[in-house]
Amino acid sequence: MINNLKDIESINLSENRLSGSIPVGIFSPPNITNLALQTNLITGSIPTEIGLLQNVRLIRFDHNRIKGEIPIEAENLKTLEFFHLHQNQITGEAPMMPWLVNEDKTAYITDCATPMFNLPGRLNCATCQMCCNSLDQCLLNESSDVYIYSIAVSPFLLCLLVWLAVQLKHSKYLAFMAESSRPSEDIVDTNSVYLFVFASDKRAIGTFFFTVFIQIVLFAIYLHASNSTAENSDVVTPYRCPQNKIDCDDLRSADSTGWTIVCVVIFFYLGVDIVTSVLQIHKAFAQKNFRMLMSGLTIFSLTGLAFFTSLSYNSALARKNTDLIMNAVILLFINDLDEQCLEFLQILAPDWTKQMLEDVETVLQEKNDKDDSIDATRVSP
Repeated sequence: MINNLKDIESINLSENRLSGSIPVGIFSPPNITNLALQTNLITGSIPTEIGLLQNVRLIRFDHNRIKGEIPIEAENLKTLEFFHLHQNQITGEAPMMPWLVNEDKTAYITDCATPMFNLPGRLNCATCQMCCNSLDQCLLNESSDVYIYSIAVSPFLLCLLVWLAVQLKHSKYLAFMAESSRPSEDIVDTNSVYLFVFASDKRAIGTFFFTVFIQIVLFAIYLHASNSTAENSDVVTPYRCPQNKIDCDDLRSADSTGWTIVCVVIFFYLGVDIVTSVLQIHKAFAQKNFRMLMSGLTIFSLTGLAFFTSLSYNSALARKNTDLIMNAVILLFINDLDEQCLEFLQILAPDWTKQMLEDVETVLQEKNDKDDSIDATRVSP
């Protein structure tokens, strides 16, 4: 009977508890534009004859029990606008269908997200717009390789930092920030273990590098968890693609108000470190002080990493405005690890820590006295 449906343009047999495999004859009508078999009990695999539907615009096989792989012949369906195959047991490599793109991100949907405990194997779909999992939750299939982004952005940020430091010297509008008479201790955080970079004790310098390393590792863990394609990712699935709708529901309630609050909090929290790092680099150029330069670059880099990680992690996980704020606060705490480390050392080894702080104060004072002497020589007749 199905083989005789030559002039039919639309077949909608959804939600009928149909069982068995997909009949090959259903792909024979040459003018068919819509083929909807979702929400049934259909088993078996998708026939290779699917490639015969040269005029089809919508195919919905989602919410069934279909197994096997998606036929490569599906790549011939150049007129296709919606291809929904999620909530099945399909595995293997999905066909590349890059033309399946729409603004609602619902054109090409498969079960390519984790967890996938209902699948006998993994389904890879490079061109899917939406990936669903075994919990009937979905997320956008967008690679968020934050490590590549970080590498790409870092040179730009460093160039920007150097430019700002130079501007402090030549711009009349910023001159008040970079007064040559400003002592070094005024632009160095005396409550941070980063101060140890100026010490002569190798253990103090080692403490500085160890703290920097720990902070980088912690931020890297959160960046890795922000990557939706990574194993053990923390990325939540903000969409649900129900069986009775062609569009997916966005489960997120975080809005522009929440993001604005978070950005303001981050700006005021990290702003001090940004300004301090720029002033230190400016001072390093003026004094030709390598350790001051190292301190400024370290603070600027870690502050930028904190900002980038906070935005990336919130973009991946936050559903509500309260989630945005909570995640930002947790990540900003990592940025304060250097201060917590100094407090810990003051309790664990108070005499040694006091000696290191005095040593650093002496080094900075000697450098200031030397600069003052040079300045005095320059202005004397």
